[in-house]
Amino acid sequence: MDLYDLSQQDIHFLEDKLSENPEILMKKDLNHRLLLHWACLSGREQLVDIILKLSTPDINVGDDTNATPLILATLGGKLEIVKLLIAKGADVNAKKQGGHSSLQYAVSKNHKDIVQYLIEKGADINILDDRLDTPLHRAASLGRLDIVKILIDKGANLNRQNRELNTPLHLALEDEQLTVGFLLIEAGADCKLENRAKQAVIDLCKSNVRKQVLEKYGKNFE
Repeated sequence: MDLYDLSQQDIHFLEDKLSENPEILMKKDLNHRLLLHWACLSGREQLVDIILKLSTPDINVGDDTNATPLILATLGGKLEIVKLLIAKGADVNAKKQGGHSSLQYAVSKNHKDIVQYLIEKGADINILDDRLDTPLHRAASLGRLDIVKILIDKGANLNRQNRELNTPLHLALEDEQLTVGFLLIEAGADCKLENRAKQAVIDLCKSNVRKQVLEKYGKNFE
């Protein structure tokens, strides 16, 4: 039985097996994952709790993509597992391949409760991935309005430019996320910054979006 299959077994069976064979907790599979990784990704809170009580694994160990248990727990969307891991010292700013952190994944998956908790526990609100995107870039592009509000309220950099020199406002309006775009403008986002292609925000807008933006905020683009 591989570690993933093991992680899906009945919790009482697992508790007995791990108590009798604690060496399983340190075993890695072909993905360089521990049982802890699979338990976190699968949202198995009781199993995570048992593992953390029975052993002291490297809480920040990465798999073959450098994804830590906390990153996988965030992907799984289980806040209580996120809390357990952070209480044991998980690094809230650890990154996997591509430079993606737990906060960035929480934004992508629209896990608002996890976004709030990670920030509360010290997650870098302006953390950069390999494309130099911040969590706000990602939230703006995906139209995650509630999360955009949280990030703005916590002081996220509105005008941070990514590798292509696009700001969150560039991405929001390019992807027709008007409500988010308007919120960013109201919060003070710079409407005149140009990206690497010398395009200002308004240049990326489709005609219908451009019309609505200029009707409401034309003075910001003068």
